Amino acid sequence: MRRTLASLLIIAALVTAATVASAAANIALGRPATASGTYTPSAAPFAAVDGDTTTAWNAGGYATQWIEIDLGSDKSVDMAHMKAAQFPPGAVTHVITGRTSDGATVTLATFSGYSEQGKWLTAYSADTTPVRYVRITTLASPSWVAWWEIELTEGSPPTPVATSSWGQLKALFR
Repeated sequence: MRRTLASLLIIAALVTAATVASAAANIALGRPATASGTYTPSAAPFAAVDGDTTTAWNAGGYATQWIEIDLGSDKSVDMAHMKAAQFPPGAVTHVITGRTSDGATVTLATFSGYSEQGKWLTAYSADTTPVRYVRITTLASPSWVAWWEIELTEGSPPTPVATSSWGQLKALFR
């Protein structure tokens, strides 16, 4: 019984360690946001950065539309993770730009591909220039432009921790 309990605890610890990734902080969370348009007061830009994936910013119109997040100071944005509020599904193009405190603009990433309601889109930054403002401009979409949530990370993107193979796990119980 003790060996079984100890074995289960070891397996639980290994599975937990194998599935937990280092979480990069969402530097957009709760930051001020502005946009090209807003459909209703409850669908204002703040809803895309409030940490609640059941509230959304809605521009109230088709592309071209944008939402801009003020990070408060220059930060090196390495990834944008965006939950689409989009119906009908289809091809989209989103350009993510940054603007420094000095006013210089840089293109951080472009996402072109298929999207649908509730799908998380991830774009990795091609430029490490620290920026204060991040703007996501939708150039093409089959629906009104809207986001359930926008997350931005600074520094290295999350990486999974080392995992154990099944053979290593079996060796522990011999």
